[in-house]
Amino acid sequence: MVEAVAFKKEHLEYLLNLPMNSDLKSWLININYHIIEQPKNSVTILDSKTKEVLGCGGVVPYWAGRAEAWVVFGQNAKHKMVQLRRCVIRFFDMCEHSRIESVIDLNSPVAHRWIKSLGFTVEAPLMKNYWGLNKDAVLYARIR
Repeated sequence: MVEAVAFKKEHLEYLLNLPMNSDLKSWLININYHIIEQPKNSVTILDSKTKEVLGCGGVVPYWAGRAEAWVVFGQNAKHKMVQLRRCVIRFFDMCEHSRIESVIDLNSPVAHRWIKSLGFTVEAPLMKNYWGLNKDAVLYARIR
């Protein structure tokens, strides 16, 4: 079982220090914690039994009605993906934004399956050099 709890900066920092998330650390290093620490914007998901942080995620608002989704998983999240998916969908359903976007690495089939399972659809199938270093991306959106 999993449980959604209030997001804390320490949860995300723990996940970013895992070797599997080393490439995300530089991307999220300048994140505005003031925005994402607000309960309506982010959540941490724990393993109910061990209290291990399985993931953190949420939205970064652009303006009223539009936000970008983000998520970082822990090493044992893969064993609880069905439950994590339910928590994330619940979070999005309660979110005040009618448009939620997500940018996915073009070469990450697992990420593409995950985002589609959350109800997102492709809007821009190829955004060349989105993250620099010739890393292309795909823009997805979830519209309510």
